[in-house]
Amino acid sequence: MNNGVFTTTATALNSQRELLFTAMGPQPMCLLLALDSSGTPTVMACLLTPLSWYPYTMAVTIPNDRQKMQAAASQLGSQIVMALPTRDQLHQISVLDVELPMGISEVNAAGFTLGASETGVPLINECPVNFECRVYDVLEYPESIVIFLEVLAGTIDDTLLYKTREDIIARYPLNAVDVIVDNACEVRRVSLLAELTLCPTFPTGPKGGWYSTFEAWMGELCEESYLTQEQKHQLLALKAEWDAAFSKPHAARRSEIKESLTAAIICITEHRWHDLARHLPDST
Repeated sequence: MNNGVFTTTATALNSQRELLFTAMGPQPMCLLLALDSSGTPTVMACLLTPLSWYPYTMAVTIPNDRQKMQAAASQLGSQIVMALPTRDQLHQISVLDVELPMGISEVNAAGFTLGASETGVPLINECPVNFECRVYDVLEYPESIVIFLEVLAGTIDDTLLYKTREDIIARYPLNAVDVIVDNACEVRRVSLLAELTLCPTFPTGPKGGWYSTFEAWMGELCEESYLTQEQKHQLLALKAEWDAAFSKPHAARRSEIKESLTAAIICITEHRWHDLARHLPDST
């Protein structure tokens, strides 16, 4: 694979944007709803960035041309609703491209209806998922602000609880793909997930996935007879030796330990069990 190097200032605007779309890949979309200074609901479509699970947090960018939304969302503690649109709401998403005057709601222009929430900011009834959020941080940039949201509560269309993941990803989430020009008009293109693909699991990785540990993984490999007890102890000893040497650049055998542990892990992930022994320390 040949890598091309680019900078964001080295290309013309159109080619730069196309290049960045390619580099970023599709980005999940959401609808952001808040109350403007007159108490009128204002809503816009934007991209969301998941941040953490505990607490459940996300971030969104609000450009400077969305003055109503910026004013409503830029105060710490502000209440915001983040709704997930479906493939049936492409018309509404286009309507939301322009912010309407203060006191005039984009909700009405888009044909959405609103429902009650726990926080007082209404939900969008047509969206299958609504997150009720609190703004806990704001970063200002020359052309936008980024608001950080903590999810306080949420609602989900209960008919989705009985659908398969394949059924759900055929409806949402929508992902922003790029913007093209068609008949002198900018056209946003969006996508849905096409299919579900299984990633390799145990023994390639631990049974617990992201939330597991190296020690737990080695224990599982031993329990399932991929490793002997002796090999498990050798691997754990090798990891402990590397942990001790990691912060000491001039430690004896540091490079050797690193190479041995790396090679042993590769043998496990590639299921080359017969090659594993030669990378393990002598247990005698």
